[in-house]
Amino acid sequence: MNQSMHRNEALMQSVTKRNRRACLFTAAFLLGAGSHVHQTMASVPPFESMSINILPPMPGGTSTRVSDIIEIGRSQSGFDVWEHAVSGSACDAVGRWMPALWLCNNEVIEGPILLNVNGGQGQANGLAVDPNNPNVVYIGGTAFNGSSEQRAALWTVNLASLATDTNGQATQGVKFQPFQQTFSGGVRVAAGDLNGDGLTDIIVGGTTSSLLVPAVQKVRVWTHLGGSSGFSHVDLPGGNTGGDCGIHSMVLEFQSVLISGFSQTPNGHEQATIWRMRAVEFDLDSNETIWNVERSMLPGGRPSSARTETVENNESITVGGSNTPSIGKTLPAVWSANSSSLGWQLRNLPLPEGANGGRVNGIIAILTGLLVPGDVSGPDGSSAAMWMVDANGEAIGINLNSFPSNHPEFYLNSVSCILPYMEQYPVYKMIGSATGPRGMKLGFVGTLIGSPEYFGQ
Repeated sequence: MNQSMHRNEALMQSVTKRNRRACLFTAAFLLGAGSHVHQTMASVPPFESMSINILPPMPGGTSTRVSDIIEIGRSQSGFDVWEHAVSGSACDAVGRWMPALWLCNNEVIEGPILLNVNGGQGQANGLAVDPNNPNVVYIGGTAFNGSSEQRAALWTVNLASLATDTNGQATQGVKFQPFQQTFSGGVRVAAGDLNGDGLTDIIVGGTTSSLLVPAVQKVRVWTHLGGSSGFSHVDLPGGNTGGDCGIHSMVLEFQSVLISGFSQTPNGHEQATIWRMRAVEFDLDSNETIWNVERSMLPGGRPSSARTETVENNESITVGGSNTPSIGKTLPAVWSANSSSLGWQLRNLPLPEGANGGRVNGIIAILTGLLVPGDVSGPDGSSAAMWMVDANGEAIGINLNSFPSNHPEFYLNSVSCILPYMEQYPVYKMIGSATGPRGMKLGFVGTLIGSPEYFGQ
């Protein structure tokens, strides 16, 4: 066994030891229950190994979708430790999509936990953890109220008191709050201390759509200040009649919120957009926040993620998405800028061999640069992809399906989100979509291990 495989085994053992219970997975996938492990120890630079767990669907259901993943660290009866929460939706036996939550550690997946929608359907999108209580998770999403009207919604989940019935429906520990506004797009949420009073403030954003024909769409952001009641809202510039706009990510900082998405140009074209919301005044009595909103249009297509980093005491912004330099071809791309000038620099990422297009679905900073998940298009359709961008801007991209697999019936279509898993090793958790036997569409949560040669660890 070579040195790389020895190191890989040590890393996987270290990941396992982080949990309080040792549990062996079966390699079988049981429809409607259990987890499927898709693992290989082969090295495909810049990565050394990958393990995949398929998220279990609802009883009798065949499909799941995933949206976001966060680290939680919730203890259940002192025995199992839930390390991550995954949001999305699960389809029941008659085709209804229900907002859902899965709790995961490296060995066990619990879920889907179905969230209340007052008898309708829905989708869970963005996730945020309460900075003052790691047992409280906020979930932004959309809900149908039993008719064709779609509402923005916020679920507050207390993991310490969460309970479900035999069908997985949450019976306690979940608070459901629909917003009285017609929505047409995914909802994101962020939690933190916006005004510096030590209390948790919540920001919810998404796309509103009027009932007019043609519809008038706007990006709307709701704000709840800790210690106050209710939400106030502000509409961001960039909406249009008959056009499209939306939010892909939100980052809450002290007295400001950074939002990435897309909006309308004056001539009606969609363009990648960054909004910087700076709080000018807070009024706890009325729960009103006065904002100064700046909008910056990025060259190219739609971004899918924004993240702020501090570099040499100057705040820089890195955004991932897709760029369309020519008709019929979309390229994965990243933008970068110093937030004081917002002069954006665009960099297209290389396509793996055989791909004819691609997009970026998220972005995180690593020791040696950036780690960028997404997908590429080719003769076999959409395929999950990952890029590593070093400090000099050089990028390596691979098709994750190039890892040899002893379970070829599962094809990875896309990676939608990634986050660090272990500080001392280049180990990362990711979520995405896969196609299983008989064309089943399923979400997955996986572990990806990078080579120290490339990741500097």
